[in-house]
Amino acid sequence: MDKNKHIQVLKRFLQGKTSLQETRLLLSQIDNESYWEQWTRLEWEASGDEMDEGVGNKVLKEINNSIKLTRVIRFRKIWNVAASILILCLLASTLLLLNERHASEMAKYSNDENTLVKVERGQRAALTLPDGSQVWLNSDSKMSYGKHFNALERRVELVGEAYFEVAQQANRPFIVSSDKLSIEALGTSFNVRAYADESFITAVLIEGLVEVSSSKEKIQLSPNEGIYYDRTKHMLEKKSIKNTRTLTAWKENRLSFENKKLSEITMQLSRQYNIGFKYMDESLKNYEYSGTVENTSLQSVLELFALTSPLAYEIKDNTIILYENREAKKYYKSIVR
Repeated sequence: MDKNKHIQVLKRFLQGKTSLQETRLLLSQIDNESYWEQWTRLEWEASGDEMDEGVGNKVLKEINNSIKLTRVIRFRKIWNVAASILILCLLASTLLLLNERHASEMAKYSNDENTLVKVERGQRAALTLPDGSQVWLNSDSKMSYGKHFNALERRVELVGEAYFEVAQQANRPFIVSSDKLSIEALGTSFNVRAYADESFITAVLIEGLVEVSSSKEKIQLSPNEGIYYDRTKHMLEKKSIKNTRTLTAWKENRLSFENKKLSEITMQLSRQYNIGFKYMDESLKNYEYSGTVENTSLQSVLELFALTSPLAYEIKDNTIILYENREAKKYYKSIVR
């Protein structure tokens, strides 16, 4: 595809007018910087302002990073000529979503008996099950279902985290099995978190009605209710959830936490960005944070923590080293007295 035709396809894509073949051609050029550069300059020139070369290069670098790292960077406005940058950001987001759907297909492995969908660390995937139900899989998760999935019942096995929008089939219950817990629904939306390296399983209901079963008891959930299952004590507890969006933020590429310990947050970041964490001060693990971070880089998240608490960090190879900033700690102590 020549450059001029590529620019026209880009414009039609933003208007939702491209064919499937054109969309695939566009995706095949997603790493070609020359196309992004030409698009940026044309849009900037159309705004009637002059673009500094350094700013343009920085924008291209950020867009390239957002695509390669499979996450979307939301750009802040740069003066009054930021329209072209925002268009590129939206385009990168849409192309990324298409890439994630494609990646979910590539992550499927089937044999005569079962289908396994596996999502690696640092990635997410979305797929449609044979019954029409929609599933979003979070980082470091896997889900499987048998060849008779849509016969008498619709059962999937989950390790990790997933959000389900279940197609209604009154005579075929939809069941999610995780370890010793089963969650049954007829037509509903809910989130399940069941990572193998965590001592608990959680589920929260967004819409509809589900029944959660352990070996000892059954609990029915209504919207804005959830369960907490302690794998060690084999105890199932029902809870009221004030803000369900906090628990499903990952589906929308947001990082959200409420009174959550740093040890839990770094475990989540480790999966999301495929990177390790090392604590030089164990006391840091008990620091608690609340907030929502829009699509951004890992370093931006770490900077936010460093600005709001006595925490410092270093990046070495593929590991984030966390330690206490003693000077900052003295300052925080002085202002809270």
